[in-house]
Amino acid sequence: MKNTSKSVMIAVGLALALVLWIVSGALGGAKEMANELVDQATQQVALRTVEVVDLTAQPVSREVIISAQTDVAREVELRAETLGRVVALGAERGTFVEEGGLIVRIEERDRAQRLSQARAVLKQRELEYQAAKGLVEKGYQSETRAAEAAAQLEIARAELENIELDQAKTEIRAPFDGFLATREVEVGDFLQPGTLVGMFIEIDPLIVTGEVTERDVLLIEKGMTGVAVLPDGTELEGTVRFVSPLSSREIRTFPVELEVPNPGGKIPAGITAKVIVPTRTVVAHRVSPAVLSLNAAGEFGVKVVNAEGVVDFYPATVVKSGPDGVWLAGLPEQVRLIVNGQGFVREGEQVEAVNRQEKS
Repeated sequence: MKNTSKSVMIAVGLALALVLWIVSGALGGAKEMANELVDQATQQVALRTVEVVDLTAQPVSREVIISAQTDVAREVELRAETLGRVVALGAERGTFVEEGGLIVRIEERDRAQRLSQARAVLKQRELEYQAAKGLVEKGYQSETRAAEAAAQLEIARAELENIELDQAKTEIRAPFDGFLATREVEVGDFLQPGTLVGMFIEIDPLIVTGEVTERDVLLIEKGMTGVAVLPDGTELEGTVRFVSPLSSREIRTFPVELEVPNPGGKIPAGITAKVIVPTRTVVAHRVSPAVLSLNAAGEFGVKVVNAEGVVDFYPATVVKSGPDGVWLAGLPEQVRLIVNGQGFVREGEQVEAVNRQEKS
């Protein structure tokens, strides 16, 4: 109201000055002068009032925020490598199994007998070789016979190793500490080599995977510290273990992986998460999201009032966001930010700027 009264008084004063010019007879150029005075009066009356705050840029850590999900660190398919019937189960699906723990046992069938026989044959071949070697040394036998005995000995050793390996394959064990995610067999099932027994996963550590844009991938490096925020607000600090050097051809994004600890595998794989990776420090202003707007070119930024009382628009980049506002980079160090009325004024418009009164 105060600003409006002031403008009206100015207009009235200008109108009186116009009348004095006419009465005094100074009619030369009176029409042009009258139009100019009327325009000035109209401009004074039409000035819009906006509220502003004076802001100074501050250093802030720029963050890359990634939409992601939790994933396993390792996943393997457990498959039978020998034939036989399942005679015992060492773990139920969904349970934790230490490295080397039994998952499935397959019947031995005749493997024990074959193993004993192979050991006896190996012992016999060793004796034959030693005898042939001694006869050669004494000159009673040719070296060819000793070579044949040596060959038979190696064949016996290879046969024993094959039988021992086949017998070891009757027990399918955990390849590392992890969880038996699925189990596809039961006691009594007959397995062939290649039959799927189950899926075994490692989720400690847990991998949080997401994709970043071609702009943000330049800011992230392997070894950086990041935080994964779960849907319930839980925060897990970890380390960037992988940044893809190759983008997807369709959408030009780059896979990124954050490795976080997951003691006891309490957090499952496959839930959504938000990854925050602080990168370099930049100078920025903290503002309310309510002051953000778009200019005529569709650029994202804020409106400010310059030293001449004219509205300027500055494109800006969000470098960090939180419950207390967003941090914008790309503005001058000192700005008079329009915080009320920015939606009613245009870039290049003269305005009446008043400082916002802080609430007590």
